Amino acid sequence: RSLVWGLSIVFLAFTSCGEKTSTVDTLIPLPVTIEKKAGAFAVNAETTIYADTSIADVLRLAGELAAKVQQATGWQWKVNGTNSEGMAKASAEKNAILLMINPADAGSSHEGYSLNISETNVVLSASHSAGIFYGLQTMRQLFPHEIEKAGSGQKDWSLPAVARSEEHTSE
Repeated sequence: RSLVWGLSIVFLAFTSCGEKTSTVDTLIPLPVTIEKKAGAFAVNAETTIYADTSIADVLRLAGELAAKVQQATGWQWKVNGTNSEGMAKASAEKNAILLMINPADAGSSHEGYSLNISETNVVLSASHSAGIFYGLQTMRQLFPHEIEKAGSGQKDWSLPAVARSEEHTSE
């Protein structure tokens, strides 16, 4: 696991040195399968994060994402903690990022996740908070590299539309 983190940090350091745009082809680790879709999810100051409160860490991780975006852009994204019933309603929201715990994924590894980015919303689901964590790392790679720079200013940011499932292992 530490080797993967070390390589990820080195990769991000090298790729963030220029004015490059993130692409699906530069993800670490490379996904076994990924479906590129037409369009992109445009993020802006009004984007809202909905976090499943069935596991406390999910709300914390949502706050960390919002803080990272605020540091770079000044945008203060609203983070809403909600139960599974509220998450079902939130899935119809536009301009929303949903971080969901899905008990149906109980057979997947603790670190596995499903990430679906469309033009209207982002849905990241996992059976455990570790999967949400890894899915957020993938999302960070899909943001423009300026997300890693404090005070980058407000820009036209978007995430490419994709459908991805990932099974991480600790080995």
